[in-house]
Amino acid sequence: MAAETLTGLRAASTFPVQTQGLGAGLYPVWGYYAKDGNALEADDVFVMCRTPVNFLLLGGHLAMDDIDTGTATLDMDLGWSANGGGTETYTTSWGQTFTNAGGTADPDGLLNNGVMNGTAVTNYIVGGTLRPLVIHTPLLFTRKTDIILTAIAAANAGHTGNMTVCLWGQILG
Repeated sequence: MAAETLTGLRAASTFPVQTQGLGAGLYPVWGYYAKDGNALEADDVFVMCRTPVNFLLLGGHLAMDDIDTGTATLDMDLGWSANGGGTETYTTSWGQTFTNAGGTADPDGLLNNGVMNGTAVTNYIVGGTLRPLVIHTPLLFTRKTDIILTAIAAANAGHTGNMTVCLWGQILG
């Protein structure tokens, strides 16, 4: 078998070079919650932000203070609530078709963290927990969709701190 050069849809000679306004602009969708001292319990749900219509999610992160004070019992997952769009599809200008990811709820569709080690991440401006959101295939949300952070297992201690979700992607259409 001989080596080949393979070209993706967005690299095709018929696709315009990506610049401002030509399908290359990235938009942040982010949310923040300041967790008070009340106990964090299993099944607590935090609605962190809402995507716009036809948001094509490409990546992002979850960052939070050590709200478990290092005891490593807290388990929180990042996902979404159902947006009512069912299996709607969208075909892009470059010919790729995406199906609505938010047709059904998926509370751990973005991050299924397991027990989160409360030890601070080093070499950052402020220590805390950082979970990158790496998406191998973009996810489309055809309707406004709540992005949720769900407590699976409660924290042992602490409970006070800030939680931030930042998603980045394109708004199609």
